[in-house]
Amino acid sequence: MKNLSDYNPVSQFVFFALATGTVMFVPEPVITMLSLIGAVIFYTVRNKGGEIKFHLYSLLLFVIMSIINPLFNHAGETVLFVMND
Repeated sequence: MKNLSDYNPVSQFVFFALATGTVMFVPEPVITMLSLIGAVIFYTVRNKGGEIKFHLYSLLLFVIMSIINPLFNHAGETVLFVMND
């Protein structure tokens, strides 16, 4: 596998801009999940699987935060700003 530094900087920028833009501006959970899974697989392959504990810890932290979040979420009760009042 070639190093990322072997590629043209313009093509690197276009790749990262398109990948980041797709995930940021397409509100589709399936695309976001596929992007996350692809990033984890790519990271694991590039680093020969040495950081698997980091990913398990991140997954555990994500699950804990997802469970705790509804306890503090007011479901839109907080007014952030008023326009044309």
